[in-house]
Amino acid sequence: MRAEYFVLRAELRGEKRLYIMAALTAAFATAALTLALAVGETFERSFSASAKSVLGGDVSLRLRQRAFLPEETEWLRENSGEISALRVAAALAFSGENNQMVRLKITDSAYPLYGTMELQNKKQNALKELLSAGADSDGAYPAAVAADLPELLGIKTGDTFTAAGVTFRVAEIVEREPDPDSRLWMAAPVVLAGAAAGGALPDAGLLSEHYIRARFPEGEGEESWTTRLRGAFPEADWRVRVAQEAAPGVRRFVERMRVFLSVMSLAAILTAGIGINGAASAFMRARVRAIAVVKMLGGAERFVVRVYLKIALLFIAGGAAAGAFAGAAALFWAAPHLFSALPLDIAPVWPWAAFLKALLSASALGAACVVFPVLRAGRANPLSLFNAGGNENETPPPVRRDAYLAAAIWIPLLLLLPLEWTEKAAAAGIALAAGLVYALSSACARFAGTAAGRIRPPVSWGLLSVSRNRRQTAAGVVSLGAGMALLVAVLNIEENFSARIDDTLSREAPALYFLGIRPEQRAELEQTLRAAAPQTRLRAVPFLRGKIKSIGGRTAEEIAETAPEEERWIVRGDRGLTWTDGEYIGESEVTEGELWDESEPRPQASFDEEAAYAYGVSLGDEMVLSILGRRLTAVITNFREIDWQSFDINFAVILDKRPFGDAPHSLFGAAFMPAESEPAAKLAAAREFPNITPIAMGGVFDIGRRLLNNISILLQASALFMLIGAAPAVAASLMDGQRRRIRDAVVLRLLGAPSRSLLLKGFAEYSAMAAAALLPALLFGLSAGAFVVRNVFELHWDIGGGNPLGVAAAGFALFLVIGGADIYRWTRQPPLAVVRNE
Repeated sequence: MRAEYFVLRAELRGEKRLYIMAALTAAFATAALTLALAVGETFERSFSASAKSVLGGDVSLRLRQRAFLPEETEWLRENSGEISALRVAAALAFSGENNQMVRLKITDSAYPLYGTMELQNKKQNALKELLSAGADSDGAYPAAVAADLPELLGIKTGDTFTAAGVTFRVAEIVEREPDPDSRLWMAAPVVLAGAAAGGALPDAGLLSEHYIRARFPEGEGEESWTTRLRGAFPEADWRVRVAQEAAPGVRRFVERMRVFLSVMSLAAILTAGIGINGAASAFMRARVRAIAVVKMLGGAERFVVRVYLKIALLFIAGGAAAGAFAGAAALFWAAPHLFSALPLDIAPVWPWAAFLKALLSASALGAACVVFPVLRAGRANPLSLFNAGGNENETPPPVRRDAYLAAAIWIPLLLLLPLEWTEKAAAAGIALAAGLVYALSSACARFAGTAAGRIRPPVSWGLLSVSRNRRQTAAGVVSLGAGMALLVAVLNIEENFSARIDDTLSREAPALYFLGIRPEQRAELEQTLRAAAPQTRLRAVPFLRGKIKSIGGRTAEEIAETAPEEERWIVRGDRGLTWTDGEYIGESEVTEGELWDESEPRPQASFDEEAAYAYGVSLGDEMVLSILGRRLTAVITNFREIDWQSFDINFAVILDKRPFGDAPHSLFGAAFMPAESEPAAKLAAAREFPNITPIAMGGVFDIGRRLLNNISILLQASALFMLIGAAPAVAASLMDGQRRRIRDAVVLRLLGAPSRSLLLKGFAEYSAMAAAALLPALLFGLSAGAFVVRNVFELHWDIGGGNPLGVAAAGFALFLVIGGADIYRWTRQPPLAVVRNE
């Protein structure tokens, strides 16, 4: 034990720059993983504490197309602790020539049941007074508006504006809304007014939703209350959500980003692990003489392995601990910025669970990466080190038992990591990808040696140097390649998405959508639009909302449980549908079956082909729909391939005729016009038809662009962080070969090689190393970009999006700059001093 302590202490006093670089690499990757896990942990804790405020109650019921019936409202009032009724509608607000889409929120004085509506005016009871007030002498209703709305409309507090045919006066400014709508199309400034203003809104046509939010009675829980609700209204077509189901879109988005960041962090750890492996191998190669002395003095292989494994684990665990602490501390800075747009009360606490998970995961993965270099060095035969032909700076090559040992270590390690199964599966995939990158980098280095035979010195010297030391080359540059691959993928995805948006806007896509058109208003609306924009072409189709209750005997809930995530939206909640009478079926094409069978007496339905295959639906299956509280059973007679990217009027479900023959409905319109005519046409329609909601296509795309830009900033930051974290691994690789390069340079100088030849050799070697990293980076980065664009966004993919060759060229140049400093150092070494030390 004393001998082990003596050797351990002696080694720690010696040269340890390589392990310091490995520790820094582990620290960067662990910090990223800790922060990603801590963000998810903080969101879940904050959401659980604020879920009722985000939902607006213990339970929320939503209806579209109709208001709650008196008997429904009465039952809810009698069977709840307290209720609040709301109507939320999208409308175009305007004052003079200025206009802005807004989200009207009309509610009673019981609002909000949970949380606090923070107004700029801190006066007590200001909100209650506003919600209880009626119209003033000018017929304007007082409203609390989002802080940015007055500036957008060119007005100030006390001024009036019009929305949905109702005049509102800016009475209060909203600083914080407890329950903002998280849907993309409703991402608009809020206008909050009392129930009296609701009486002035159009009863029909206006795109709106009716809500009743309730507190559970004292002592009654969620399951009991919802069971009684279903028993009282078994055929009701409302959507019911409880607190933990609030803001599902936000929750899915945050969860996906958390998983993505966790996966990227695991990628950083696993790719950094290759760099750590290279640093450990370099350290062990530098210590083979010391190992020879220890073994000649009687030190067994186990003794050597035990000592050097402790040294490696000390640095890896130290780096992981420092990184975990830094990542956990960064949460207190990052949380307010990451969650600033969410209606959550964020109070970060020290994320012990994330801290320990990241620390254990990084330490275990890092340890697994240093085991094999230590084991190989422990097998070194001390006698062979003193042979004239031996290489005293090379450890024994891997043997078959190393492969068995690798499987025995890595498989249980990946299974036992304290992470979710999705993250473990991602870690396994990343480990495989990192291995492929390593192999590809090594193959590039081998190719450099083959090419050297056809190139004249001194360039061939540099290529041969890379080929002879390809294991060190691959280990050192793979982390750089992984970071570059992520950056290429992110930029490629962002550019492809933006390009597809521009393509859509430049094509014959609708400039405006119109919702809530009454059938008798169609001709007059078209005249109004053409007066503002003479080239307008208006397409309008009948529109109703319906909810799929079952298909082929399977309920919508059963279908949603087994369907892919991207196809569940059709059976979740109510959806728009239309009927054709043999006319317009949107930008779609019948791919199976016939559009309508004249011999079929039952109502017929046409269904989205992709959803049908995902749900396991066949032609002839019956679809049960709930429309306006009534049941309609239709037989599916055909499937359609729908071009959703056209952004024209498309429906997943199309019926052959008007439901029930008398169902009241509105029209859904799409107006095609030059982009410069859109503002005037939109404003003219809003002034003349208060019940119609105009939605500008460009505005929706602008929101999508801003969202994508925010996401891409986060992704680019992740990629840059990985690049920074790869720097220590690359530096360790350079330090590993520094002694060899210095010795080669001295030998060449003693043989008469001029300085110019040494410089060319150095730049040839570093150019080959950079190519070995950047070629896999381009291959994997573009492959990842193509997969996301084609399978996630389902868009056309362009290989040149994001200028991947420019990114690769920048990385290539950066690597040469770093290498240039190293070249200068080893070409300036005095030959006699190096020979004397050797």
